[in-house]
Amino acid sequence: CDYLSSVGVKDGTFLTNNILKRCLTNQLASSFSFRGKGVKKPFVDLSLKSVVVGAVKKQFSGLTETEIEDHIKVWLKHLPQRFKAKTAVKNTFKSNKGDHVEKNVSSCSYTAQTVQYESQSGNGQVANFKSDPFVIAVFCGGAKPLPLTSYLSDFIQELKHLLRNGLLFSEKTYSISIHSFVCDAPARAFLKCIKTHNGYSFCERCLEPGEYFNGRVVLTGISAPKRNNRSFRMQLDEEHHIGISPLVDLPIDLVIKFPIDSMHNGCLGVMQN
Repeated sequence: CDYLSSVGVKDGTFLTNNILKRCLTNQLASSFSFRGKGVKKPFVDLSLKSVVVGAVKKQFSGLTETEIEDHIKVWLKHLPQRFKAKTAVKNTFKSNKGDHVEKNVSSCSYTAQTVQYESQSGNGQVANFKSDPFVIAVFCGGAKPLPLTSYLSDFIQELKHLLRNGLLFSEKTYSISIHSFVCDAPARAFLKCIKTHNGYSFCERCLEPGEYFNGRVVLTGISAPKRNNRSFRMQLDEEHHIGISPLVDLPIDLVIKFPIDSMHNGCLGVMQN
């Protein structure tokens, strides 16, 4: 009782929960209800019940045995939800084959009281199992976040750490890799510091410079050399770049890791025009 009464002193509920978590695994505890119901065994018949009551009363003498038993009942009642949630999290990391992260950046402009604002959000998602997107960064201002280096600094430093050291979860380290940066055409151009999709040498997959035709730049060739990570980083096609992207600090392929979005390439491109 002396040891158990010292594992948590916030209040009676906190201490009761801490003692039960140390004495019973979730799997074992899930086979009990307080008085036994159906296939579940009665917790009240265990000598552990008296031990828990004694340890809690030693620390909180004002609590009655009935109040402590009520804490135990609540803990046992909500155990299935906690056990299910913990199991679900563990099942997302079934092996150490590596978890692939998708990065999404989207932006929009809106006007409020004649002042135009630019908002931009960066979201991530783990690609190799079903998961919800999570927010990485949110920006709102009178223009795009500049300088881009400052805007991406924390993200790049943290991502470099994860790529190098992996993610420590439940006493196990999981390797992390970048699956892709999923962005629309303007966001890709912004992040990569390249020409937008209405300029010469804008193509992200080949060196075709394009021609001005009927009010727009069109790509007329079909045999131009392909872009690759090396040529991008060395900026061999000077007309394609408008600056140096902070993403060059990441050990990724800056060409193939940026898939072309269907909206600008198809729906707002060849289909509309």
